[in-house]
Amino acid sequence: MRRLSLASAVVLTLAFGAAGTMAAAAPRDRGPPTASQIGDQVDARIAKLKADLRLSEDQSKNWGSVQTALHDIGVNRANRYYQREQPPADTQRDASGPPPSRDPNSPPPARDANAPPTDARDANRSRMPDIAEYMRREADDLSGRAADLRKLADATGPFYSSLDDGQKRRFIEFLRSERTEDRSMTRDRWR
Repeated sequence: MRRLSLASAVVLTLAFGAAGTMAAAAPRDRGPPTASQIGDQVDARIAKLKADLRLSEDQSKNWGSVQTALHDIGVNRANRYYQREQPPADTQRDASGPPPSRDPNSPPPARDANAPPTDARDANRSRMPDIAEYMRREADDLSGRAADLRKLADATGPFYSSLDDGQKRRFIEFLRSERTEDRSMTRDRWR
């Protein structure tokens, strides 16, 4: 009897473990987070930073401006990310027209050797991007990031000078992690 209950316990454990793994994999199937979700994540990281710093009463007086600057930077970064993901106005498809469709049972159209490519990958390769538009978008992005950094520097000055060495180290580690987050959001920008 003991062997039967032990075996059934093992089977149940494996079954529930597999179900938990499938449930954990489900969130990855969702799309990217929205700008407001990113803002909430930034606020959570800022709250964790404040708890990790264990600020004294005097240090807490200067924390409000730093917290506001960090929040604004996170929200601005998310907004810039989603603006970058939007295609330029000249490449957007006309939504009023019908979508292109082809009968899956019909034979492929005859291809002229001098005609432009027809499959999607070749068509994307043959269409040259408007590099000037990309440079303008990059310049706007860098200007926004520069303004955010200046705002943070202005807010951080008196706060940072009141921190002890351990708190300064934690604060710098947080800023580095946020910079890494910013870099991960800006990868593959020149597609």
